[in-house]
Amino acid sequence: GGPWTPGEARGTLGWALGQMALGDRGGAIRPWDQAIGLAPGLAGAYSARGYARQSWQQPDQAIADFSEAIRIDPRYAEAYNSRGILLAGQGALEAGLRDFRAALRLAPDLASAHGNAAAANYAKGEVEQALVDLNSAIKIQRRNPLFLKNRGIIYLDLGRREAAVRDFEKALSLTPDDHRLWELLSRAND
Repeated sequence: GGPWTPGEARGTLGWALGQMALGDRGGAIRPWDQAIGLAPGLAGAYSARGYARQSWQQPDQAIADFSEAIRIDPRYAEAYNSRGILLAGQGALEAGLRDFRAALRLAPDLASAHGNAAAANYAKGEVEQALVDLNSAIKIQRRNPLFLKNRGIIYLDLGRREAAVRDFEKALSLTPDDHRLWELLSRAND
C-alpha cells in the first residue's frame, strides 16, 4: 500500500493509546509494528513506537526506534528530544545533551528540550547552565509548574531564597496539590 492517510494514522494512534491505557503492552506496540511493516520509511511510526516502548520501560528498544526515526528524518526535533531523555536517564548525560541541542537547533521553541537540557546540566553539576536552560524554557511556557519548580530548586541551591519563593508560589498557584512544592516553599522560607 501507499502512504497512510491522516485518518488512518489518527486511527492507529487512537487504538495504540487505548491499548496503552488498558495496560496492553503488545496492543500498544503492535499497530506501530504493522505500520512500520507497511511503510518502513515513516519516521513518525518509529517515533510513536518509541513512545510506546518508553512507556513500557523498554528504554533500549525505544532509543533504537527514536534513532531510526532520526535516520529517516534528520530534522525530527521531537525524536532527538525523546532519545535525549532516555540517554540522560541512563546516565549518558553528554549524549542526552547532544540530542537536546540538536532538537533545539531544529526547533528553538521546543520548551521541553530546554527543560530537559536543564535537568541534564543540573545532574552534571552545571547549575548556572541549568538556570540558563530553564529561563529559556520559561520564556516559552511561562505557566509550566515543573519548569518553575525546578528553577526554584536551583535558586534555592544558589542561596537565592526570595527568587525560589517566587517560583514555588507561582508553581503552587498552578498545582496547589503538589506536596513536594509545599515542602520546598517551607524550606525556602526558613
